[in-house]
Amino acid sequence: MQTTTMLKVFSIILIAVTIVSCDTGVKKENARLKRQVKELQEMVSQLKRENEELKGKIQKQQQLASTIGTWSGTESKETEPFTIEKSPWTVAWTTEPTHSTSFFQVYLHRSDGELEELLVDTAKKASDTSHLQKTGSFYLSIRAGKTNWTIQVLVPK
Repeated sequence: MQTTTMLKVFSIILIAVTIVSCDTGVKKENARLKRQVKELQEMVSQLKRENEELKGKIQKQQQLASTIGTWSGTESKETEPFTIEKSPWTVAWTTEPTHSTSFFQVYLHRSDGELEELLVDTAKKASDTSHLQKTGSFYLSIRAGKTNWTIQVLVPK
């Protein structure tokens, strides 16, 4: 009889130790997940700050400049030619991919078709500006797929 009671007590102790051990593992995992959530929240906050900073820079640039043209779309396009008489001037752009195979490239060409330079090459959601020191007649060749995009050409007031 005593052996049976001892086995029952031992089994109960073993179950209790297992429960405490599992509870400790769950607590450790919970703490690790909380740290990861905090890190992700900090990253999101940083990205939001950077985005607001960039928006502010673009707005400031727009206040100091006149818009030559604004174009938007989801696929490839060439702008009509435009003339730049003084520099520096700015190409401001934003893109928001709609698919994993999205892409966005912007080429600056002279109005005679000569390629000047590649201004943008990305497949990610992004916004930025390019400041150029060239004058003359140009057009933009936008190569895009499965992405929403907007481009503005701005000249100093």
